Amino acid sequence: MCSVNKYCNPGFTLANMKLLIFFAFVTAVRGQFECPVDIDGNPIDGGFAHETDCTRFYNCWEGEATEWTCEDGLWFDSWTQGCVHPIRSDCKAGDYNNARCRMTPNDPDAGQQIFGDVFFRQNQTGGNTDIYVELRGFDPNDAEVLHGMHVHTEGSIEGGCAATGGHFNPTSSNHGSPASEDRHVGDLGNIEEDTTGSVVMVLIDDKISLLPANPNYIIGRSIVVHATYDDYGLGNGTSLINGNAGARLACCVIMANDF
Repeated sequence: MCSVNKYCNPGFTLANMKLLIFFAFVTAVRGQFECPVDIDGNPIDGGFAHETDCTRFYNCWEGEATEWTCEDGLWFDSWTQGCVHPIRSDCKAGDYNNARCRMTPNDPDAGQQIFGDVFFRQNQTGGNTDIYVELRGFDPNDAEVLHGMHVHTEGSIEGGCAATGGHFNPTSSNHGSPASEDRHVGDLGNIEEDTTGSVVMVLIDDKISLLPANPNYIIGRSIVVHATYDDYGLGNGTSLINGNAGARLACCVIMANDF
């Protein structure tokens, strides 16, 4: 079953379009889009973004364009050539700041090869930051299903995740849950792996910011994924520092994503 903070249908790609044609799209019509050509004048096949609508795209095949509409809630992404969650799409709609963190395993190896991405999106007027987590490589056979995930202060992973320092905490607060009033800015809580050792989740946070003038600005800082669950500051004395989330499995540096 899918929990309320998980996005349970991350989308499809053009490679499996034939299998999903009856339920992955709302409409498919011949478009007026002019398919691109290479330097020799040969048509280029593939998917291309709609001019104004991120839920629509053109599929070019042998020089002929068909306009498709993604299923409800998904946007076209030219990088993956498919319909994906809006936070991880490269389609630009509205005035958003975007960021991306490309996860790599800790060095030295902490026992699990975690790869994937964490995407961020915030309106340029401020407000909550949307987070899309898409990770793989967790051990599905161990007892740990929840893993603490935090923004850390330093924007370096040279020599491994230890270089990231402690939790991003510009207010010198105690560690807490994402819902706590008294928390580190970097306290993003727990992510939950599925039975295959993968994580696909959407989080919403009201502390971190992608706006450069905001003191909680996270571009250039780092994300760390930990081996065990975050106890949200409700355990022993160490809990108020790091949530007892255990070893650092993987980390990445948060970079502005201008697509």
